Amino acid sequence: MKKKPRNIFMLPRDIRIRLVIASSLIAVIPLLATIYFVTIYLADIQIQDYFIKLTLLASMILMCAGFIIMRSCIWSIIDIAHTTDQLTVNPLRKKATANELLRFEHFLLYMEDQIYAAKRILRAKRKLDSSGRTFKFPALIPSSLVKSRLISLTKSTEINCSQLGIFVWKNSNISKDESDDETFIPPWLINFLKDKTITPDAIGRLSPGYWIGWSENKQVKEMDEYLKSVRENISSNNLKGIIVVAFSHPSARSDLSFLRNSIEILEID
Repeated sequence: MKKKPRNIFMLPRDIRIRLVIASSLIAVIPLLATIYFVTIYLADIQIQDYFIKLTLLASMILMCAGFIIMRSCIWSIIDIAHTTDQLTVNPLRKKATANELLRFEHFLLYMEDQIYAAKRILRAKRKLDSSGRTFKFPALIPSSLVKSRLISLTKSTEINCSQLGIFVWKNSNISKDESDDETFIPPWLINFLKDKTITPDAIGRLSPGYWIGWSENKQVKEMDEYLKSVRENISSNNLKGIIVVAFSHPSARSDLSFLRNSIEILEID
């Protein structure tokens, strides 16, 4: 039991404060209001109806505020790269102390161990499932980081004279699950990711139904083979409303201007 509070203490100070505030708003304040009304009821004290309604309304508003704050805390932990960036380089934020950064680094190491443990469990289960044995999900990049990550990779490939395979998948038919949750990888995209020609290193959602991925050190020929395989898949399964683009950057046949003008997601001079 002592380990869990210590792990929470390793979080940045602003996240810990938000967690305490959210817990108070969601649980403590409504509980105190409930105890207050129960006490009045047992003591047979007459109070105005409008006062009861006003108190209940205030409790509901506080609970909703607590939920919003708790959600922001959860996303701060999920989008840990953005949190780290804000913690270290954001000029508008008060700089963290050396001890806070050290605790946060310990937290990252702890989370890394937990992720590896979860992966081991999934790999063990996958071995029992023959259908999933040859397929591995690529890394999932948060929507807020996809654009900056792709810009960084494309610039790096130009400097190092290497090539980066870029994939774009777009579907006009968007399900509710995909619209509500950016971590939900839709079945239609999984169908393309299972293509054995190339597996992307990472993918991310730019908007509902609009996904992009990349794979390092992929030549033009490899990307052309992937695109051919995907188009055959679309044609044979009669997948309407789905557009797939794949190319290698940089190359004589395709460059960032093609990606900017045709896909309209990057703003690079």
